[in-house]
Amino acid sequence: AAGRWGTTHRAKVDQRALRSVLRRIESSAQLTLISSDLDRMRLGLSGVDVLPNSYRRSVESRGPVGGSRSPSFLYAGLLSYGPNRSAADWLVDEIWPQVRRRLPGAELRIVGRGLPPGAYDGVDGVSVLGEIDSMHPELVRATAVLVPLKLGSGTRIKIIEAWAHGVPVVSTNVGAEGLGANDEEHLLLADDTESFAAAVVRLHDDSAVVQRLVLAGHKLFESTYSAEVV
Repeated sequence: AAGRWGTTHRAKVDQRALRSVLRRIESSAQLTLISSDLDRMRLGLSGVDVLPNSYRRSVESRGPVGGSRSPSFLYAGLLSYGPNRSAADWLVDEIWPQVRRRLPGAELRIVGRGLPPGAYDGVDGVSVLGEIDSMHPELVRATAVLVPLKLGSGTRIKIIEAWAHGVPVVSTNVGAEGLGANDEEHLLLADDTESFAAAVVRLHDDSAVVQRLVLAGHKLFESTYSAEVV
């Protein structure tokens, strides 16, 4: 399907299917929850309440830890899930070569199960780590978390997790939907290859921007998405 249909068409098909499923659930459940008010409005469901996704920090990672100065970028997700794999392919095939031309020593670390053996072998600066026991070491070393999603619904816990750990984020608009985040305030948003690559490089080069995004993102996490608040 990904090869035959454009992004907009697939998104419409996904939305219709999700609306049908949720309406069946709504008719038989005493309470139905969805993670995003944006999704609730799009799906046109009146009897649904919003309960945001949340993230609980472990004790050892309490507070913003910031990123390392070395150019190390992180993409994490369940890579057997189509939108996540499509995002990884776009990142590795199109965005990453532009980043490496401007940051020759940069490393892209891909975390998550589901990639076939040998995926992205031989791509300069790309390390596939697979499934790991803890995200904390990867978040501590990350210059930024990258979320190049073009499809999906709900909200991205990987962004909430980055905010919780004080790591800046570059995302597409779709990747950051439903979180109430603003471009240049909580994260950087970019939807095309050139703009996304430029934003990635910017978070390596501009410490003032990094500091602003880290503080605002962490504040939004604490006020809205921490497990205690939710």
